[in-house]
Amino acid sequence: RSARRRAARPRPDDPELVELGRTFAVLSRRFARQGRRVRRLALQADQVAAERDIALHGRQKRQRAAYEAIREEVGYHAAWARWSATSDELTALADRIMCRKVRSLGDLAVKFDVLAWTLLNDGAVVDTGAVRYVRRFGRELRHLMVPVRGGRR
Repeated sequence: RSARRRAARPRPDDPELVELGRTFAVLSRRFARQGRRVRRLALQADQVAAERDIALHGRQKRQRAAYEAIREEVGYHAAWARWSATSDELTALADRIMCRKVRSLGDLAVKFDVLAWTLLNDGAVVDTGAVRYVRRFGRELRHLMVPVRGGRR
């Protein structure tokens, strides 16, 4: 009977996992922001290439070299390198988070955020219905964590 009571009693969040989750949230927002910048710069490079009458995906080495020079000129390569570095940081952090044991609902929410980010941002889930299910589950998980009249659910 006492084992059941211990198992049912809410346990505190793992402070280190909570901090890792906060860092993950900051990095994932940076990753999204940098990704938007990379896509914007790619479009800008395409526009400049079109204005200069350079074939975007030509087979000749000169055309490709000219297009890469335009990408360098608009800052695409530097932005992509920063985006890639953030992706590497997120992947390493995700590994650290996913290897930790869950002690509470808050810990589970942190791990779910990492799992959802991995699935949805890596293109592993392409079905829009499945994407909705993942996001809905995340919202419901957070709803369970909302304090209710001075206590926690």
